[in-house]
Amino acid sequence: MKNFLILSLTAGSLMANCLNDLNNTFIKSNILQDKNNIVKCKKIDNNLELFNVKNTKINKKISFWLIKNNNKKYIFIGQAITSKGKVLNNNIVNINIIKKGTAFTFGKGKKDLYIVTDPQCPFCIALFKKNLNKLMNNYKVHIIFMPLTSIHPLAEKMVKYILAGKNNNERFKRFKELETQNFSNFNKFDFNKLDKNTQEKINKEYEYNLKASKELNANGTPSIYNSKFIPLN
Repeated sequence: MKNFLILSLTAGSLMANCLNDLNNTFIKSNILQDKNNIVKCKKIDNNLELFNVKNTKINKKISFWLIKNNNKKYIFIGQAITSKGKVLNNNIVNINIIKKGTAFTFGKGKKDLYIVTDPQCPFCIALFKKNLNKLMNNYKVHIIFMPLTSIHPLAEKMVKYILAGKNNNERFKRFKELETQNFSNFNKFDFNKLDKNTQEKINKEYEYNLKASKELNANGTPSIYNSKFIPLN
């Protein structure tokens, strides 16, 4: 399989190749008529392309596949499976946004996992309480925070307490403190007493985490993704 080609496009300025491939399909007019649509196109090979359409106004995303066969085009929604039974990922993400929005990484395994979590989420706490050692031994886990502040009033402060860690190991240590309900250091943390530059740095990283969780289209916590950003839960 060829390497993926990822293009970020707006409805008003679709690149010629993607636009031409949508010619003579009912999808084309529906996409172009809405200026709120952001379209991403992934060229799998000469006969298969994946389109993700996200409407920024209502924050909804759909995906569809376009197959070209004997000068005919077919569009379908669902999962694409190769002749060898391999399921192709139908979620296009901007890897740079994901990497920039990763708060810290832990684990000595070779397989990558991306976990979107909220340090005050009881389901997340239960997940890590039961599986932390297994995750550390078998995976390389990348943590992305999505604090659900409407129901978890301490979540934002908890995330900023973790992000105030000076390095990856310090952040992981603070994360484990909170996950094991050890709040002695957290209770002493006062974000407003940090110097202005540190506050700005933490606030930026906080926003990067939120952007990464949105890029993954996480709908709740915990949300777990494999190395190809396919949701596992």
